[in-house]
Amino acid sequence: MKCLFDIDLFGKEPNLYFKGKSQKNTIIGLIFTIIHILLFVSYLIYKLIRMFKRKDVVYYDSYAYDKEIPSINLTKENFNGAFNVGGLIDETIYYIKAYYVSEVKNEVIKREELEIEICNKEKFGTKYKELFKDESLNKSYCLKNVNQTLEGYSYLDRFSYFNLQIYPCINQTKDGRPCKDYNTLYNFFKKNLIEFKMQDNI
Repeated sequence: MKCLFDIDLFGKEPNLYFKGKSQKNTIIGLIFTIIHILLFVSYLIYKLIRMFKRKDVVYYDSYAYDKEIPSINLTKENFNGAFNVGGLIDETIYYIKAYYVSEVKNEVIKREELEIEICNKEKFGTKYKELFKDESLNKSYCLKNVNQTLEGYSYLDRFSYFNLQIYPCINQTKDGRPCKDYNTLYNFFKKNLIEFKMQDNI
């Protein structure tokens, strides 16, 4: 019988007890536990408040097509998007260029630069105005003219998309304001997880 007990795979491991408890409680441990619980509850309340106030809105829309090369004509009424870096617009730190790109068999056949401007509620059609009514759109860019046709998917021979490129401010802005210093630029791009490259003599 002893041999059978020796091969028991589900035996209960012995525990070490201190004054009838399996762990020794301390004042420091209690303090950190309370802090941990307070931080968790505070974060949960913060996220719930932002959710009910419709902050951090992420909106997804989907379309289904039967055509071999699906396409959609985009207008203000059925599409728009706001974009920024670090939650602000500051051309003394960075500027953005937007492109419409079309590819055929992984070869770019069209690359058109698009105008961008600071967003406002009027940039969004009736479908999205209510959704973004509480958003600070004046801290983001929008496409000036949305009228474009997107085709295909990335795995098809024909494929078109919007491309946003972010650049650090160099020397001065378009309206003549001096750029922020190198350390400010570096820390901003590093914080926002964007690769930062600048010539040493700038």
